[in-house]
Amino acid sequence: MQGQLKELSETINLPSLGEREVLVANASVADNMGNIVYNSSTSPCHSEGSRGYGNTSGIENEALRHLEGNVQGRLVPKEASTLPSALDCLSEFVSKKLLNRKVILFLDYDGTLSPIVDDPDSAFLPEETKVALLKLTQVGIPVAIVSGRARKKIQNFVNIDTLYYAGSHGFDICGPNGYIVPHQVAGEALPVLGKAAEMIEEQIVNKFPGSSIEDNILSKTLHYRRCPPSVVPELERKLDDILQRFPQLHKTYGKCVFEIRPKINWDKGKAVEWLLSELAMDSPDVVPIYIGDDRTDEDAFRVVVERGVAIIVAEDSRYATFANFRLKDPFEVRNFLVKFWASILDIMEKGNNWDKLADGK
Repeated sequence: MQGQLKELSETINLPSLGEREVLVANASVADNMGNIVYNSSTSPCHSEGSRGYGNTSGIENEALRHLEGNVQGRLVPKEASTLPSALDCLSEFVSKKLLNRKVILFLDYDGTLSPIVDDPDSAFLPEETKVALLKLTQVGIPVAIVSGRARKKIQNFVNIDTLYYAGSHGFDICGPNGYIVPHQVAGEALPVLGKAAEMIEEQIVNKFPGSSIEDNILSKTLHYRRCPPSVVPELERKLDDILQRFPQLHKTYGKCVFEIRPKINWDKGKAVEWLLSELAMDSPDVVPIYIGDDRTDEDAFRVVVERGVAIIVAEDSRYATFANFRLKDPFEVRNFLVKFWASILDIMEKGNNWDKLADGK
């Protein structure tokens, strides 16, 4: 075991993790998360007065007050700055909550495993993070990547054949045994998605420099990160005009993107529930861990937070989230994965057969 830990430590040059204040806060499910706008005025994708990316501190506070005043007997979303660091709490959490229980790990890709970049096709997985993911699977932890991107694109980025992959916000799922589960109803929306994408290309991408549309097969993503903030409200209005012609589709918000998806009751949270059931890990003795950075990850946080761990990746202190822990950036995510793996090795060294616990054997 010491040899394995030394090997990974040499592969990943970990910096010293400084002391930070830990504020304990509760976060769990609540209704109408869509009312909470999370981007701050310091975001590179902000624009005055436009829903989803403007100076939203007032909107956030109003939404939080609304939820806190109307959701009785239930936990409500909290600002990310009030959440304890997942790095600081990991050792205690592993020793008190994970011992003798099974674990499954879910992660978003962009902004979580890979840093956000201007060119979506250049969002490569850092080698050190890949090593950490591989090590976790080698000690029996099921790992799933849940992304809005096309499944095959994420598979090419990560390139680990022992992982589960849920692409297009969970509409397209595959596993290490080679099975593929595309969402049948979403597949029926492909012609409509194609027509909408053609109009978006013609009326938006060709007229708003810096914008681009990404084909995720069962969804489309309109990127505006490279656009001047002043044009984003008009760009969104154009998109809304187009989508009025396609009642089968709807728009959701991400970081400097608009997602165009089939209007189906399916999201990352549903994908997590499906995987837990499919892998026979939807029982009380299983601790699901979900790490994500985007608004679309909140659906998954709501699924796991009351029985597991939901970790938001965010530097914005006003980010309203259902998560119960926080990491600042993909760099801290990598460090968390390494420390998590090291904690598992420590448990195994003390005589606990973690790999069998993780597999439920």
